[in-house]
Amino acid sequence: MVINESIKRRKSIRSYHDNALSAEVIADIKAKIGELVPIFPELHWRMEIMSHEEFFAIFSRRFVVDAPHYLVILAGESEESYCQVGYLGERIVLALTDMGIGTCWLGGPQPKRDLDFELPFAISICFGMPAEPFRKEEDLSAIKRKPLTEFVISGQTNPAIEAARLAPSAMNLQPARYAVDGDDDIHVYRVKPRVTNKHLSAMQKIDVGIAIAHIMAEDESYHFERLAEGFMQEKGFIYVGSLERH
Repeated sequence: MVINESIKRRKSIRSYHDNALSAEVIADIKAKIGELVPIFPELHWRMEIMSHEEFFAIFSRRFVVDAPHYLVILAGESEESYCQVGYLGERIVLALTDMGIGTCWLGGPQPKRDLDFELPFAISICFGMPAEPFRKEEDLSAIKRKPLTEFVISGQTNPAIEAARLAPSAMNLQPARYAVDGDDDIHVYRVKPRVTNKHLSAMQKIDVGIAIAHIMAEDESYHFERLAEGFMQEKGFIYVGSLERH
């Protein structure tokens, strides 16, 4: 099975060199952000790049990773908005991995005061030049993930789902599930949480978007759409959207 190189190499980098990236590289990253194509185009979102000093003037140091730069993502608080945050953020993570830049999703740091932005804070990603290696292909089998068969709730396992299985998720809960139909279309679900917790619920919605990003990066013939409400309801799961062939 061939997996996208950036997906294979990506891992949560927690150790960085102190040097800030050059202005040219930051400008390139901003250009890549401007080229992102959302899966819910009607929803508003925004990404802000902050230095280490700027970030910690606003955010707590709870479960933090020290890095030269931070990507702050802002969006609404709906299921779709959080899913889009995960999708767009992971597309940037994969692009930065291709550039040799390390990243780590940060679910812990929260603003210490109200942000002067029009949208609520969703999550942040730290990035910079890694002081530890990216993942090597021979390390893939050692990744702690659920078995592939556990992710597919109906139909046959699709090779692109292996790319989704390698996606990061909060506390490694891996809440995304998939139903694959006869046309190889993938219908995406989220596991209903057993405990109601606003922060954990938001993280799980973001996690599903991250997994969708891996599928669409691995197989560019898929496009995302949300079918009629109630489509293919499965007990214990919430329908998120469908990935269909062009």
